[in-house]
Amino acid sequence: MTADLARSYDELPYADRVFGVAHPDNLATVGALMGLQPPDTQQCRILELGCAAGSNLMAVAVTLPQSECVGIDLSPRQIERGEQIRQTLGLNRVQLRAENILELDRSLGTFDYIICHGVYSWVPPVVQEKILQLMAELLSPQGIGYISYNTYPGWHFRGLLRDMMRFHVRRLEQPLEMVQAGRALLDYIDQTLPHPDFYYARVLKEEIQLLRPEADSYLYHEHLEEYNEPLYFHQFAARLQPHGLQYVGEAEPHPIPGILSPESLATLQGFSHDLIDLEQYLDFLAGRPFRRTLVCHREVRLPRQPGLLTIGRLHVNSVAQPKTENPDLFSAAPVDFETRTGVTLSTAHPLVKVALYILSEQRPRFLAFPDLCSAVRARMPEPPPITERGDPITQGLAEALLRCYQSHLVDFRLRPPSDVQQISERPVASPLARLQAANGITRVTNLRNQVVPLKGFDCVLLPMLTGEYEQPQLVEKLLVLAQQGIFDVQYEGKVLRDEATLRLVLQQWLREGLIRLVASSLLAS
Repeated sequence: MTADLARSYDELPYADRVFGVAHPDNLATVGALMGLQPPDTQQCRILELGCAAGSNLMAVAVTLPQSECVGIDLSPRQIERGEQIRQTLGLNRVQLRAENILELDRSLGTFDYIICHGVYSWVPPVVQEKILQLMAELLSPQGIGYISYNTYPGWHFRGLLRDMMRFHVRRLEQPLEMVQAGRALLDYIDQTLPHPDFYYARVLKEEIQLLRPEADSYLYHEHLEEYNEPLYFHQFAARLQPHGLQYVGEAEPHPIPGILSPESLATLQGFSHDLIDLEQYLDFLAGRPFRRTLVCHREVRLPRQPGLLTIGRLHVNSVAQPKTENPDLFSAAPVDFETRTGVTLSTAHPLVKVALYILSEQRPRFLAFPDLCSAVRARMPEPPPITERGDPITQGLAEALLRCYQSHLVDFRLRPPSDVQQISERPVASPLARLQAANGITRVTNLRNQVVPLKGFDCVLLPMLTGEYEQPQLVEKLLVLAQQGIFDVQYEGKVLRDEATLRLVLQQWLREGLIRLVASSLLAS
């Protein structure tokens, strides 16, 4: 079995990606909110099971240079490719190893964070059990494990297409041939189904549209491989118990509780005997197809009710902006805030309005919670007085921001990201992003483990930002490249050739490019 699985990943390597929510800084933050004392991410040991070519692990290593990172993958081809990148980046505290999960044991030592993304649902039961066993054996006492997997009820819809394609390609053997046949079937179904008002047709068409732009490697390994076992959340939680593990939470908050009315949420809690029941009911409501679950040792006590001391240690970032300019922050009039993904909040509470507005001004910077409280107090015309019972602004913001976090309107971090918000005279960009841009990749990994797009000029600029050159020197280097025809500098639709004019335009382009790179979290200290 494992030989066939390794061969399939060698023949059609899985797309190598980064997963921001799997970064140890995020895992530590969620763990702290649930009551763990998570290990210091700046000096920890990190294991990734099923690391592919190691892009996610190396992106983590760039931001945590004092931590030790170990990546395991079954495919020698992917490990070989990743090792070339690791050596180029000089990541000496990263190990990439082509090994079988079934053969791993305690000789690896203990790890503070174990990441297993895109593996659990796609391997046979014996490997699933081994993954949980390794979590139990290798996690440090307060360590956190991350496991992603497909879930019902949402995956019932996607399973329809998988079953159809698996049937259609059952006589084929070569992965690419199977992918081509699978795509042809999807096109046929999409074109042949009756009017989309027919419920069954509408469901299939929506799933086909989601699947069509995915890479061949995703289509094959997700939908055409032999193993893909979705399960209900309560079934996964039950599998943790024999291994001495317990459910901590999700790498991303569940959005449904923030949408339900207090009465509806109370009814759901009445149905539930425990947290596992409640999470399962929430999946029923959301039709959730995928989970990113965090686990820890069962003996760890998890109060799950973050107090003021916990919130006070966090840094806060807003992903929401006010929908109108110059909103009225101090009256009882509501103000609407919205994220890029369309999540909205309408609030009339002056405290919340001022806090979200200040965070939107500071975006993408993270503010320490005490600094945010001070900024809110300074902005309010008549702030409430501090009493013997404490500061009402601090208490009110702790409760309000926790609700905003659960609704995906703000983000928390125990340790703020390592990107900088000021442009130095000798700017330095993420070494991983520099390498990607130099290799012609236009969607690069930033210092928050996010994939961000680059403009054409930024693809030229980014590889130069090694910290060796001051900004005037960068202009001269860019000038040489423009004169050599490596890239064109256009102004009012014309390609510039005059050296003096080129230099002036490139000075402006450099300033604007550096501002974009700061906003994209690509510049380092």
